Amino acid sequence: MAQSKSPDDKVHGHGAGWKEQQHKYTQTAKDMFEKFSDHAKASKHDHAKVMEHHKKNLESIHHAHKMTAEVLKSLASMHGDFVKKTFEDMNTMMRGAMTQKPGQPVDMSKHAEAMKNSLQRVTDHTKNMGSMLSNSSKEIHAKVKSHLDEAKEDIKEHVAKHSKH
Repeated sequence: MAQSKSPDDKVHGHGAGWKEQQHKYTQTAKDMFEKFSDHAKASKHDHAKVMEHHKKNLESIHHAHKMTAEVLKSLASMHGDFVKKTFEDMNTMMRGAMTQKPGQPVDMSKHAEAMKNSLQRVTDHTKNMGSMLSNSSKEIHAKVKSHLDEAKEDIKEHVAKHSKH
């Protein structure tokens, strides 16, 4: 006889025993946290200092995310301005083409020059956007890495000072 699945198992597509597995992992995590807490209480380490370092790390990462958001906002604004200018240029070209009287020879040199200039602006814009993104990424990475390296050295000194020999 087939084992009946609970409605929860059917909804989530999990087989029988899913709840037991979930409970097992939850209990394991709880046990690990309790062991860590007991160890922390018995340890000679300055846990407030360790937590302070973790807080600084999180603040550094938060600052990096804010910097990234500012860069992306700036890039979006630059790109929006570029698109607006491109449409204005296309509109001007189309107006020029529409003033052409039927039967008159078409001067393709102006159109070709406009297309050449447009393609050059696209190339320059793409290059500028890429450079800005790359430089910003390097700067943000360097700041975060510098902070984390400093924090790592502080933690090493702290552990060396308080570890058993």
